[in-house]
Amino acid sequence: MDLPKTHQNNWSENALVALAFAIPCAKKLIPLVIGIVFIVAITRTIRLKKLQTPQRISLPLGLLILYALLIGGLCYTDEPERGLMELEIKLSFLIFPLLSWLLPNIGLESYRKISQSFVLGCLAFLIITISRAAAISFQAHDLYFMSYENLSWYIHPTYAALYQSFGIYLLADAALEKKYLLNKPRLHAIAMACMLIFIGLLASKAGLIGAIIAIALCSWKAFQKRIAFGKIMTGAFAATTIVIATTAVLPQSAHRVQMAMQDLHVTENPTATGATTGASEVHTVSLSSTQLRLVTWQASWHVLLAHPFGAGTGGVQKILDNLYLMEGETFAEEHHLNSHNQFLQTGAEHGWPGLAVLILLLFALVRFVSISTGLHVAQVFALLCGMNFLFESFLEVQAGIVFFSFWILIFAKIKRGF
Repeated sequence: MDLPKTHQNNWSENALVALAFAIPCAKKLIPLVIGIVFIVAITRTIRLKKLQTPQRISLPLGLLILYALLIGGLCYTDEPERGLMELEIKLSFLIFPLLSWLLPNIGLESYRKISQSFVLGCLAFLIITISRAAAISFQAHDLYFMSYENLSWYIHPTYAALYQSFGIYLLADAALEKKYLLNKPRLHAIAMACMLIFIGLLASKAGLIGAIIAIALCSWKAFQKRIAFGKIMTGAFAATTIVIATTAVLPQSAHRVQMAMQDLHVTENPTATGATTGASEVHTVSLSSTQLRLVTWQASWHVLLAHPFGAGTGGVQKILDNLYLMEGETFAEEHHLNSHNQFLQTGAEHGWPGLAVLILLLFALVRFVSISTGLHVAQVFALLCGMNFLFESFLEVQAGIVFFSFWILIFAKIKRGF
């Protein structure tokens, strides 16, 4: 006997709520949760003999095309084993679009529950990691463990900071609708302050930019809601001050920001070469994160120009390593650095077609979701992801792939006419 439609919708909502909570705080549980959700969803769909058409097909279709390009790229790659591994890592590009046809569409209240669950996951991660780092710092008598990777533990600081930045906007957006955590405005404000402090402690350069973007967009949304200009400026100033002050407090965090300002100055390091002649050459070796990004970007751009249809799935890294060696960038070669830019990474691997699909996917988030639903959070999501795409190969690791694919699913399923 089939369950009533309301029960089916409740199950779908609870599954998405659980997954939203797991993404920012329970990295190891995510594959298990996704697997369970997918198996149950496809079983119920077979029983009901009915697919659930997503509200905006272009979003899951974009992910499916990216996965199709991955499969097609296996036909001409020089690294088929690496390519197969990449297919496995990016399986979310296939699973989440399929879920968009298996799960019921969601309404405003379901969206709010999913958003709140994601925020609670961010806060859980914050509490866990700060408590751990504080205990270690106390034992070691050193605040070194209260910043960057030592603080973020099992999630890279860039991704952790992105989750928190997006969570801050979700909280601000809910507050403008007078929807508060546990119906307590003061708790809501404290949660936002804690997330801002956490971003400052993480000291991720992309994360700090993301926080400023979130604050600016929150202010713009408040302005559109006709909130008093003085209140908007006071809130924006207070939020920005919290992030900057927190970053400046810890020496490790302040040092990272200071180094970022100096990174564009290339350091020349003499290295002994030509053993038989005793000659010495000067090589430009980039070691800072910003300098290394410039190296990887240039190399990836060369790959894109040389391979208009891409180097094939899994075949990019070998080419990049060879280019690093040709330029004397031994550190980049030894550490097999990827493009550190998702646009260039996708372009190098799948050529101009892949790059076009990725850009159009971000455009679709802004154009179709915001206009058809009035939920400007899709614009914020696209902007934050696009900004991170500029600094990281964001869709090459689980922390970015699942986050991106999950919210694409949510935005594809939100019903029209809010």
